Amino acid sequence: ENLPWAGKTWKVSMKFAIAFIIGDTEMHDKLCGRFQNRTDKVQKLCRHCDCPINWSHIPSKNTKKVRKLFLPLDLDKERRSIQQLKLMSYHPIRNVFHQMNFGTNPNNIHLATPGEKLHMHQLGVAKRALVSFVDRHCKTKNSAHHMKMESLCSTFGAQLTRQSDRNFPRTKFSSDYLSSVKKE
Repeated sequence: ENLPWAGKTWKVSMKFAIAFIIGDTEMHDKLCGRFQNRTDKVQKLCRHCDCPINWSHIPSKNTKKVRKLFLPLDLDKERRSIQQLKLMSYHPIRNVFHQMNFGTNPNNIHLATPGEKLHMHQLGVAKRALVSFVDRHCKTKNSAHHMKMESLCSTFGAQLTRQSDRNFPRTKFSSDYLSSVKKE
């Protein structure tokens, strides 16, 4: 194509890189060729890193020196056996995205599929933070410490219900505050 600019006509060829792909966790996992389930049968926790699922709750084992982001070559069907790919929680496919231009993103589709709020934050980190807090500070559900924390949460939750900001999340629950079950 010819592009007029600054009084001259230039012969140009434009190439556009893919910055990111909008979607949910399920679709992103499919596009990356990753296993869909999150049970104990799956070896790796997510499509963004190589953290084993049984290490996901041990921060000291998941340092930058030990864990790394997936690189597209790690998942190349030609370089890996079917068993190796299964151990990485990926299907043995030739992923068409590995041939596409993602600009300066060396991790290709695997970092062009950002985590979304519901699955990765609200049902992931936020839920795990509450469970970890309760496990660490409350020995049993009926311990004095647990009951005091529930009482404080109920008091603050009730005080925050009468405010005018419609974007403020619900703070009063009929169930225990320190239970993550109904807060999903």
